[in-house]
Amino acid sequence: MRRPSVSSPWLRLAAAIATLALATLALAAPAGAAAAPTLVKDINPSGDAHPTSLTRVGNTLFFAANDGVHGVELWKTDGSAAGTKMVKNIRPYGKSSSPMNLLNVNGTLFFTANDGTHGRELWKSDGTKAGTVMVKDIITGPKDQFGGNGIAIHERPIAIGNRLFFLVDICCVGTSGLFVSDGTSAGTRQLTDYGVMLPDEGSVGAASGKFYFVAIDTDGEDFYSQLWVSNGTTAGTRPVPGSPTPDEMGILPAAGQYLYFSTSDAPDEWTAPTIRVRRTDGTAAGIKALTRTDELADAPTQAVLMNSRLYFNDDALWKTNGTAAGTKPISNGGLAWLTKAGGQLFFTRGSHLWKSDGAALGTKDMGVFGTQWPRELIGVGAELCFAEMDWDGGTWALWESDGTAPGTYQVRSFLGAPDELYQAAMGGRLFFSADDGVHGVELWSYTP
Repeated sequence: MRRPSVSSPWLRLAAAIATLALATLALAAPAGAAAAPTLVKDINPSGDAHPTSLTRVGNTLFFAANDGVHGVELWKTDGSAAGTKMVKNIRPYGKSSSPMNLLNVNGTLFFTANDGTHGRELWKSDGTKAGTVMVKDIITGPKDQFGGNGIAIHERPIAIGNRLFFLVDICCVGTSGLFVSDGTSAGTRQLTDYGVMLPDEGSVGAASGKFYFVAIDTDGEDFYSQLWVSNGTTAGTRPVPGSPTPDEMGILPAAGQYLYFSTSDAPDEWTAPTIRVRRTDGTAAGIKALTRTDELADAPTQAVLMNSRLYFNDDALWKTNGTAAGTKPISNGGLAWLTKAGGQLFFTRGSHLWKSDGAALGTKDMGVFGTQWPRELIGVGAELCFAEMDWDGGTWALWESDGTAPGTYQVRSFLGAPDELYQAAMGGRLFFSADDGVHGVELWSYTP
């Protein structure tokens, strides 16, 4: 909640000191820098709006927020105060429909919400009140104390063309079923039963118009992983022919011509696993091992496509063109927050910010900026933005970089140091949730 007004002299003094400390944390931007961040709108004048799930659809940014009257509902903005408004009060009487799983599906927003009658179900919106409707009551049943039965999407939904693919978890059972939707009730259907067990993460992906997921199966004694593919039909949802069946499997988060995934096998609990990166086009002939059995120390979890090459992490920065000969490390050392901005790769190694043009010689340490490690890297047009979190001080700072040390500077500090920074880029602007110490947690924007 927003900090209440204070009457005690000591409380007023403490508030003044906190505001002064926040102001002094913001470093002056160099000459010629972009304008300061601006508050888009004070959505909740009496407290915190807490904008979350920021999702771009064309020139509209959708998000979930609480205006202090209607609960957590679906909102949208065009970047202006006048153009920031609630789309629809899905669950009336001050209760929250709590929109989640927001995703752009070919120009239409898909999401899940709880209207208080049907439970959490699949919805869609064109940005208008009339055009914000429930797609289908997928899990039917009597209304219970939680507002009816509802779906729980496993990991994340994926858009392929004008269709949404998503795996629905069954509570307390640990299995899922695959669904596809074109935004109509008739076109929302189940492709598998609820007997599919999935990893906690790295279980879904897409490539060349096909949906992939990792299923965990058993031969009666041991569990193994298997890669599945779906074209959106029941008949076309099946295990990938010739797919390996390792102990563990993870799909790399990048969509292109091929699906890239990692496999991990260990003969026993005392032996280090054998990890390999592979790719597939959905056919037996299209499955290729790209790394040798002794090359990777850890299973990759990050991946970025740039200039028809896939870049991924291990204890080095790797790149591949989809062939074994074209798969190699270009810079040694573990990394995090692998991101693309302005035709370059950016990532962190400990407290250092790095950049790369995709070649070994073009991969360079930019240095240390600020007192905390950079995180939450995001490309905004040709610029990179990132956050510096000071959990001990209870603040975080927004930074900007053009890929040079002189062009990397702190923009502004805000209160709080959240575990996750809700942000999205649209129209060359960065939109994010932040608390300036005056308005509470609201929606802000910044143009690098």
